[in-house]
Amino acid sequence: MSSLNVLSISQFSNFGFLAGQAVGWNTPVVLSPAKNTFIFRVFIQQTRAKFRALIFLKKMILMNRNESIMVIQKQEFYKKGIYYTVRSANGKDAKELSELRVQIDGETENLDRERGEAYIDPSGFEHIIREDSANRRSLFLVAVAEGRIVGFSRCQGSDLTRVSHKVEFGVCVSRDYWGYGIGTNLLKESISWADSSGIKKITLSVLETNDRAIQLYKKFGFEVEGLLKKDKWLSDGKYYDTVVMGRFHE
Repeated sequence: MSSLNVLSISQFSNFGFLAGQAVGWNTPVVLSPAKNTFIFRVFIQQTRAKFRALIFLKKMILMNRNESIMVIQKQEFYKKGIYYTVRSANGKDAKELSELRVQIDGETENLDRERGEAYIDPSGFEHIIREDSANRRSLFLVAVAEGRIVGFSRCQGSDLTRVSHKVEFGVCVSRDYWGYGIGTNLLKESISWADSSGIKKITLSVLETNDRAIQLYKKFGFEVEGLLKKDKWLSDGKYYDTVVMGRFHE
């Protein structure tokens, strides 16, 4: 992914202004987009000032290029006496995520799997995190409380042109940490990332009995787009519908 596609024109204009300040001149660097690249036209009278400005701009671009991996800044939250953070997943989280996923699958029937099904080992999570981090249409977040991961979410996109405008969202939180707004904040951070990354649509599916989640999604602009009839067979021996929801960002 080209990091230049991440930067807005206003950000590049700011770079030009800062470069001008750095060398003590008022003429900004003129930056214009063409065919997904930016052509730098620097109007500087003094040769020395020109090189200083170009070096400054190069450093700014390289810094952004290093940050082009799909990550978000760590966000801190507090509710009901609990402090927790939401941040992008990294490779060191893999073992803990593998164990947490098995645990959560055994705590609720709101998810697709029973405990231990479709197991993903630590190396599998390392691969997922690495792929998501390098893909500008995917985002993997974790919530950390009391020194351990207690929930995670994922926005999974596609490179296929016809569906490249959308991502699929999924989230799960340890039962011990329900009611602390963790799922809500994972959702909020994901929406913020999607809206600022040019993602037009977020889709998700939720069990019809999970009314609390359905109301939360509606609060954040999701609409019911359809039902998958008798889509899940649960422990009570009954079949339940899956609600398909979507949020479109103009």
